[in-house]
Amino acid sequence: MARYDVYFRQDDPGESDSDKLAFALNFYKGALGLWMVMCLIIGLCVCLSTELSGIIAFLCVMFLYLGGWARGFIQDLAENKNVGGGPLEASYRLFTRKNLAIRLDEDTTLTKIVTGSDEVFRWFVRRFLNVLPDVDRYSFTDQVANGFDIGLIGQDLLPTLLLLLGYLLPWALLAFYLIKSREIAGAH
Repeated sequence: MARYDVYFRQDDPGESDSDKLAFALNFYKGALGLWMVMCLIIGLCVCLSTELSGIIAFLCVMFLYLGGWARGFIQDLAENKNVGGGPLEASYRLFTRKNLAIRLDEDTTLTKIVTGSDEVFRWFVRRFLNVLPDVDRYSFTDQVANGFDIGLIGQDLLPTLLLLLGYLLPWALLAFYLIKSREIAGAH
């Protein structure tokens, strides 16, 4: 199997059936990762659609999913590992035409305001990072394409499933209380 392509296998007639089934079983274990992504998206859509309209719930879920997809970049932004600093420092460098290699003057009031507001921004980004799903965790495509076995219990399927359930549980509780608060003819 080549990366992201499916080819017909020309098995050796003397090969045992267990070798043939090993590939198929690994392929279906990889497909379980796609099923988990589908469960993630459906769970978020159900939760958010209890309070929001359809298109707004869809946009919020896509925002969360794409944010989870770019989680590495957002984490680098939250930990101040990106080049150029935060958004205000980058804007300050852009407007004053200062290169990224030049350190900012730490004595000026404007520089203190810029770096301080970037610290506040990073604090909010760290809180937002807790809401984003770890989307890369559910992809087993590279392991299947490269011929690696996907483990059931070790570090692949079971921990990923538990991570999915742990992520969707607070969303399910939020959906329950949102729908419960919308009941008009509830029991008194």
